[in-house]
Amino acid sequence: MQHESKILHQTSKIELLLHQWEQKIWDFLPNLLSAALIFIIFWILATLARRVARKLAERMDKKGIWITWACWSGYSFFLISGIFLALEAVELTPFLTHMLAGAGILSVIIGLALKDVVSNLFSGLLLRSQHLFSLGDWVQIDGTLGQVKVAGSLTTSLENLAGQCIDIPNHLVYQSKVTNFSTNGKLRVILSCGVAYGEDLARVHQIALSEAQQIPQRNQDMPIDCYFTEIGSSSYQFILRFWINFQDYNQYLEAMSTAIMQIKARFDAEKICVAYNTTTLDFGVKGGVTLSEMPISVRISPNSSANSQSQPQTSPQ
Repeated sequence: MQHESKILHQTSKIELLLHQWEQKIWDFLPNLLSAALIFIIFWILATLARRVARKLAERMDKKGIWITWACWSGYSFFLISGIFLALEAVELTPFLTHMLAGAGILSVIIGLALKDVVSNLFSGLLLRSQHLFSLGDWVQIDGTLGQVKVAGSLTTSLENLAGQCIDIPNHLVYQSKVTNFSTNGKLRVILSCGVAYGEDLARVHQIALSEAQQIPQRNQDMPIDCYFTEIGSSSYQFILRFWINFQDYNQYLEAMSTAIMQIKARFDAEKICVAYNTTTLDFGVKGGVTLSEMPISVRISPNSSANSQSQPQTSPQ
């Protein structure tokens, strides 16, 4: 009898516990349904926000990453708001708070470990949003000249004039000075040259402009400029400027080479001296004289031997 009474006592405890659980489930069920309803409503709002953001971005003529950014911003805002409100409805906010605190500590550790990766990734997004360059463009990034081959999420790859592939981290690209030669589809060629002091500068100016007009690579719609810029130590320096259509850097090199050869040939035909650096030696103490202007005296010393020849000695005065 005592054993049976113990069994009945344990059975009553289990029944009481199950009854309490059942009561708690029924009490918790409205909160659970409310949380599900809140999440569904905010999920619908997030979907609608993504569609509206896409239409607004397309109406504002924004493309590429701007549309993606706008869509995911609206979608994430409503979806995260729905998750928080749903957890509040089922009274799981304290659990979420502790979970976020732990995630915050973990994120700090991961952030320190992936600092450079995150910096490159975010810089890549900014570069794409600003459209500083595209694939195939010729650019100069912090002194490195090359053609853009890959614009990745972490690095930008350039192929330089020697055919070498150079990978530059995106955060360095974003922080550096970027020169894009392909933006306008044309490029100005600037040729520097110098002529001797005795040349007629007006004639040199006219001949240089005339030869520039004959360069086949020149853009016929753009002007030609020629300016004397400096009185050098041994020449008058001038620059000749003209425009070319630009898609590849070889076009610039060909135009520069053609301009140099044509100017050189025309100057030779016109007897115009292209100056180069010279050094003049002055041998006089006061004022200076050239070597050809200095007098030279010759003295012959007699020799006692009849077969020997006299040796001339020279001495400047």
